Amino acid sequence: MIAGLGGLSYQQAAALARKGGIVLLLLWTTGVATVLLMPLAFPNWQTASFFSPSLIQQTPTFNFLSLYIPANPFYSLSNNIVPAVVVFSVFVGVALIGISDKGTLLNNLGVCIKALGRVTGWIRPTCAVGCVRHYR
Repeated sequence: MIAGLGGLSYQQAAALARKGGIVLLLLWTTGVATVLLMPLAFPNWQTASFFSPSLIQQTPTFNFLSLYIPANPFYSLSNNIVPAVVVFSVFVGVALIGISDKGTLLNNLGVCIKALGRVTGWIRPTCAVGCVRHYR
């Protein structure tokens, strides 16, 4: 993500943001409409109420802000907390758009991308063959 966004020009980044924003808005609209219309697909059931200890237990709160904006970004990167890693990568990639002397970093990141692609290529055929054998 860093190399992909960092290699863009301002015009390309603006076009990507416009098109990506439209797609994201359509996906959100579809998701919200699905969630709101889903209860209409089920019949209205009358159920008896009963006591359950889980009704009075406090559920732990979940902090979404710390999931996306952590206090320690290196902890999130080392523990692969995906939303924080994505937000960090997007910020670094967008910051690289305005830097004129970014060629060396982008070249090095390109080498890393190729190396990781080769490793993935080594792993993928092994997994695919093993999975095919497993399901036969």
